[in-house]
Amino acid sequence: MFFLMGMMIPMHTIIVPVAWIIGSFDMKNNIPALIALYVAFAMPFTTAVLTNFMTTIPAEMEEAAILDGASYFQIYRKVILPMTGPGLSTVAIFNFLSIWNDVLFPLLLLNDNKLKTVALGLLNFNGERGSEYGPLMAAISITMLVPFGIYLIFQEKIENGIASGAVKG
Repeated sequence: MFFLMGMMIPMHTIIVPVAWIIGSFDMKNNIPALIALYVAFAMPFTTAVLTNFMTTIPAEMEEAAILDGASYFQIYRKVILPMTGPGLSTVAIFNFLSIWNDVLFPLLLLNDNKLKTVALGLLNFNGERGSEYGPLMAAISITMLVPFGIYLIFQEKIENGIASGAVKG
């Protein structure tokens, strides 16, 4: 359970080491470096949620598959993975939303205007002498459409994943 300690580290405390490491490897303006950071920071949450979710799968399902002659890979692929669909979709949606709304790491790593994320694009509406609130609110409304649409499409899976991951036995 030491991997959960990664969730207790605020992202703001590691800005300097991350910037130094990325700079020393000459990986500024590099999307794979940004993806690697997101994977590293999403791993503790994803592992905790999926571990708790997979403990709800009855052992009898695995035993029945073993009796039917399934290999361990077949048990995982044909029994366990389909049963973890709601948990996987919940984790994917929560991770997507945290990445979609992130400003810190793209601001730190991406200097090229072609690579900037949507959240960084919203910062362009702030000028030296103030903000144009009309266009800013329109841009925020358009930016909110993607997560809202994803939630509407996957609403049932999200609710099933949260509910089934919370109930034991």
